[in-house]
Amino acid sequence: LVVFGGWCGWGGGVVEAPGAMELLQKEVPTLGGSVVWVRLTDEDVITFNKEDKKKPAYGESIEEVFGRRKEKYREASSFEFVAPPFSSFKNNRNNFWAAVHRAFGNFSRAIALPPPPILRGSQFLSLTMKDLTQEKKISTMASDVDALEIRVDLLEESLQTGRELGLQVFHVRNQTSVPLLITYRSGKEGGKGVEEESRMLEVLRDAMRFGVEFIDVESRLSEDAKRSIAAMKPGNTKVVLSKHFLPPSEVPQADGVAGALLDLAAETAITPDVLKVVFSTDEDGAAGVTRIQAGVASVCEQNSLTGPTLRGKQIICMAMGRRGVLSRVLNEAFTPVTHRLLPTAAAPGQLEGSVVRDLRSDLSLPVKQFFVFGKPVGKSASPPLYNSLFRQKSFPGIYSRYETADPLDIRQLMRTSVFWGASVTIPLKEKVAALLDSVTPQAKKVGAVNTIWRTGDGKFHGTNTDLIAIEKGIRIHMEELPADGAETEQKSAKRSRTAKAKAKASPSSSVPKVVGNGLVLGAGGAARAACFACQRLGLRLFVWNRTGSKAETLSREFSGEPWECEEVPEGGFQAIIGTIPGTSLPPLKDDVFTKSGKKPPVVIEMAYLPKETKLTERAAEFGCPIVFGIDILIEQGLEQARLYTGEKISEDEIKIASADVYAFYEGVKESYYAEKGKTGGGEAKG
Repeated sequence: LVVFGGWCGWGGGVVEAPGAMELLQKEVPTLGGSVVWVRLTDEDVITFNKEDKKKPAYGESIEEVFGRRKEKYREASSFEFVAPPFSSFKNNRNNFWAAVHRAFGNFSRAIALPPPPILRGSQFLSLTMKDLTQEKKISTMASDVDALEIRVDLLEESLQTGRELGLQVFHVRNQTSVPLLITYRSGKEGGKGVEEESRMLEVLRDAMRFGVEFIDVESRLSEDAKRSIAAMKPGNTKVVLSKHFLPPSEVPQADGVAGALLDLAAETAITPDVLKVVFSTDEDGAAGVTRIQAGVASVCEQNSLTGPTLRGKQIICMAMGRRGVLSRVLNEAFTPVTHRLLPTAAAPGQLEGSVVRDLRSDLSLPVKQFFVFGKPVGKSASPPLYNSLFRQKSFPGIYSRYETADPLDIRQLMRTSVFWGASVTIPLKEKVAALLDSVTPQAKKVGAVNTIWRTGDGKFHGTNTDLIAIEKGIRIHMEELPADGAETEQKSAKRSRTAKAKAKASPSSSVPKVVGNGLVLGAGGAARAACFACQRLGLRLFVWNRTGSKAETLSREFSGEPWECEEVPEGGFQAIIGTIPGTSLPPLKDDVFTKSGKKPPVVIEMAYLPKETKLTERAAEFGCPIVFGIDILIEQGLEQARLYTGEKISEDEIKIASADVYAFYEGVKESYYAEKGKTGGGEAKG
């Protein structure tokens, strides 16, 4: 099989075609492709070929043909997918191929995509069985971790390399899609493996051919050995560069452990992605451990811009044994854990993953990650809002910016155990629904999702809270509308069920009474929420967009009509919702703001940077009530926070969080004006 973004299947005879070996070995990798040897047992290859009556005659025995080609398959391929014997499935063809398809799907994802990012609070489970092919509960153990470590040094010696190791990998991949970390821990570093470099090189070479996502490389290896591993390493495989200080007499002070991390980060023979330093201690007990960790944290802060990383490398730093238990809880990411179903822990003091999560939660340390997805989000005011609410509630979550325009990045994060939700802004609002297990009826109607949240069963759901914020902003300024406050997801679902019941009894009752006219500026994801809000509130809908055809398409979808800045409808506009960049504005005449009579229209602005946009400045000239984008951000965010935490948000919590958002806004406002001035682009809401 040859991979170029998709799959191309070639018959085994290709390796004997003139020029084929050079093509497979040199030109395919040069063009960014990969060659995969799908390796069944020799017996199964021969048996399946003999059973296939459609194959043309070879002119010689199948045994002779396969024997001649087998070594060429190895030479031509960069990856190897090892399948178990057909007989191990009691010759049940359906079960055999179902297992192959499952494992191959997980294998193909691993070689085609980089593993999900390592997030704060993440864990990997160390498998300690002597033979993984006898274990049937791996999927259960893998349900809430971010990777599975196969401790090759703990396997039976005959299973540690070659095809036998490939079968261990197959068995795990047949049960779970969780990324794999291959570790061969030498005796000097606290494991059961031999000291010879050649053995570790053999194990890691095979592991990389099997397409594992992570490999553990001991820093003690020679420069030549590390360069050899680097030369063999596929692009998507990540390196954990590890150093174990054992016994306690070898453990340096805090500056020594931090220095070891700096040395690992500066490694030139191989480029590490994760730095791992483990030590043991018998001096000062837990206090000594925490002092070392504090020193390490200080070094990281001095050499890093964000979080538990050092020069862009993720860090694992902890102590072994009973006195090091707290260090495992305080370790920020990719913490090794054990499970009650395992025969033994991989290291002294290793805790179960659920215990680590509970203790981190008790200490208000992050165990749940939330993001704002979109591009740009560099000045997003969402993190101050949610982190303020999380802090006030002692909720073990952390909210960060994640700049991306690619839904695949979101899909990768959804594979992690610690990703629990996100806000979604441009250009992704209309692209993420396909990734989710369910989407609320309101979000389906809008055709845009701005909120992702995860439930306890591991499923991801989507909704649109822009709709709730826009409706509330219009309601409080229009006496003709019911002033029932913000509509939560629960209220919305109840109202939807009631409306459906009324519609069955009387079809005309499902059509809202027309109470005025609404104008939506723009035709993106936020505009869709604005259109649906107007429709639900009984406002006759008009849509303007720079591209007239988009305005026509969107307005028709929500039973409205396009508007080209010409004649204002009779009765004027009662609501104007801006969903375009804050520094843009169509040529709106005065009667857009005056024709509604004594009471000017309410203006809802979705952009919040700058706060005073072209639209709000124009509206202020006529005394229009204005709901600024920063307030829409807060209002829609409160509903998201209810979904994230499963708790109500009190008025006092809202006041404090709102103050934090405004404080952040004042901080970024000056830099915004300095960078772009009044003629720059507005920040996407999110």
